[in-house]
Amino acid sequence: MRLVVIGGSAAGMSAAARARRVSPDTEIAVFEKGPYVSTSLCGLPFYISGDVKSWRDLIVYTPEYFREKRNIQVFTEHRVKRILPYKKKIIVEDRNGVEEEIAYDRLVIATGGEPERHFDGENVFYLRRIEDGIRIREFIEKRGPRRAVVVGGGYTGLEVVDALYRRGMKVEVVEMEEVLLPAFDPEIGEDVRRMLENKGIDVILGKRITSLPEGDMVIFTTGISPRNKLAQDAGIETGKSGGIKVDERLQTSHFGIYACGDCAEFRDWVSGKRRIFPLGTVANKTGRACGENAAGGNVKIRGIVWVSVFRVLDMEIGKAGLSLKEAREFGMDAESVMIEGKNLAHFMPDAGKVKVKLVYERGTGRILGGEVWGEGVQRRVDILATAIKTKMNMDELAMLDLSYSPPFSPVWDPVVIAARKGGKK
Repeated sequence: MRLVVIGGSAAGMSAAARARRVSPDTEIAVFEKGPYVSTSLCGLPFYISGDVKSWRDLIVYTPEYFREKRNIQVFTEHRVKRILPYKKKIIVEDRNGVEEEIAYDRLVIATGGEPERHFDGENVFYLRRIEDGIRIREFIEKRGPRRAVVVGGGYTGLEVVDALYRRGMKVEVVEMEEVLLPAFDPEIGEDVRRMLENKGIDVILGKRITSLPEGDMVIFTTGISPRNKLAQDAGIETGKSGGIKVDERLQTSHFGIYACGDCAEFRDWVSGKRRIFPLGTVANKTGRACGENAAGGNVKIRGIVWVSVFRVLDMEIGKAGLSLKEAREFGMDAESVMIEGKNLAHFMPDAGKVKVKLVYERGTGRILGGEVWGEGVQRRVDILATAIKTKMNMDELAMLDLSYSPPFSPVWDPVVIAARKGGKK
């Protein structure tokens, strides 16, 4: 059997690697239009800041490793131009412009997402691929820009703001919505705005970009769209999100063709609605499932909980499941509760503040989502993600057994305190 994978980033290479483990005799080929595979794109802001010294540190495995150690043929700088599902072939163009038809028995589409492009110029940048990070850092180190504009106030944009600020630049962030972090509830965005402005960072809200902002450099981080043209041209169904439709086994509308990562849409565990999840964890998990199923397995993904965590300057921010705004937009009868507590025992000298907001369903108390910001965030977001996945209600979360030691947490964790407060409503 021959398995062909389109796309060599996290999802695609996870699919290829898992297929090899499941089926040692399958012929596996990966086609990637760029020069690199198996890259850690989430590390790009930390490469820009200088925390990661070399872009090569963001390469997990090389094509040579996959060829020599895993018996997976990897073709970089090979662009797949068409999928011919009824012939079970793809048309590939190599780096010299030569086209070739490649046959497959099973196909995995892992084409990822693409940034919304607005303007071009030598000082205009988008952040999606390793090459983008290299170009940005080279520009900073060679040109020495003093003022930067970041367009997009989501979490990637704020990570870039953090990176540029710590390089000593004057930074302005522009967001077209009336609040930063529009995927979160507004309390977080407002706290982040105050923190940034206290650091001397300019925050412009409610502004849609119609002309190129003035700055020594401009970085756009305004969102990711599924790269779905190959699938659509082949007659493969896409959903309202633009992502490729897949079933629980991640098979598309064409038998034997699977999709994973940022280019596909999956069922949201909480709402039941289908959406895209442009997260590295989801790319790796769905890629692994695709590879196993394409090689003859039967892994099912019945839903995904949105889980994210990041840091901007002095604040950690995380989210699991739905915000209150999202839950109500999905038609759910949702309510919320918010508390402020300490991340450690109050008598510890380095104890800091942490805020927890829980979203739950009226009547049942089922936990729909949670947002945590301040200090000591990641552990608490993971607790909430687990509670959501296991369909806990507020009373059950309030009675959860959690570890305690003064250097790690207070005796009553803020998550438990929030659940108790919400359970009384």
